[in-house]
Amino acid sequence: MSPGTALLEVTGLDVFYGDFQALFGVSLAVPPGGATALVGANGAGKTTLLRAIAGAQPPAAGSVRYDGDDLTGAPPHRRIARGVALVPEGRKLFPSLTVEENIQVGAAAAAASDWPLDRIYGVFPMLASRRGQRAWSLSGGEQQAVAIARALAASPSLLLLDEISLGLAPRVVGELYQTLAGLREAGATLVIVEQDLRRAMEVCDDLVCLLEGRVALAARVASVSREQVVAAYFGESSVHEPHRPPNPENPTRTPRLQDPDNPTRTPRLQDPDNPTRTPSPQDPENPTRTPSPQDPENPTGTPRPQDPRDQERGP
Repeated sequence: MSPGTALLEVTGLDVFYGDFQALFGVSLAVPPGGATALVGANGAGKTTLLRAIAGAQPPAAGSVRYDGDDLTGAPPHRRIARGVALVPEGRKLFPSLTVEENIQVGAAAAAASDWPLDRIYGVFPMLASRRGQRAWSLSGGEQQAVAIARALAASPSLLLLDEISLGLAPRVVGELYQTLAGLREAGATLVIVEQDLRRAMEVCDDLVCLLEGRVALAARVASVSREQVVAAYFGESSVHEPHRPPNPENPTRTPRLQDPDNPTRTPRLQDPDNPTRTPSPQDPENPTRTPSPQDPENPTGTPRPQDPRDQERGP
């Protein structure tokens, strides 16, 4: 991707939570009309990155540019007005409000009126019949649909979706992704945090893998294999890790599991004074090797000092 063609440009982003640094110099570029998958293990920084783009988590360093404008210091409501909307992990609905009231919350700072209620209900017909129903009473899939609909009510050109398939049945997830495909056809740009790597690679054009707050892999989906993504996911390869020449003693870089002095890795139990570990012969006076009873007058078994009168008496 050449400079100047991206709708969203994130450059050198550092983000902290107190003294804990969650992101280290993260950079990515998202083209207009595209879909970018953001993958990585739990705690890799995916949600933090989306929050920083949306303005919910201020960065300590770096920049966020959207459609050529610097939004690094802009508050969330200004970003919404510019066309950036976030569907947060866990939906974050107002449970006591109705479906329609939740959707209208998203329209309060809308960038335009491109997504009126009729159009939203056309995309999510299951919500049209539940528009007066309280959000708490909906199923998980219906609540997720309301969360996406609320974001659409802001008429975004960039939609940030955080773990939209989390905890949902496969059929519901498939329906949601069909809806996202329709949004792309309508011109929306998507950044999707997704744990299902297969689905992420099926529906997205670009992929960014985070590892411990750093970009481990950024590539076109068509140019990488699943194995390469999995390797980056688990830290077996990283753009931050220099190339290491093969070790002639271990060219495949397999972990050294064998001890050359103990190839079977059996525990060392030998006694150097008794290498064959043959049992000590039994004491004929104590064949069961039970401890000798304690002397009530000397329970610790310490030797008694001699009485000088015993020496004078002799044997």
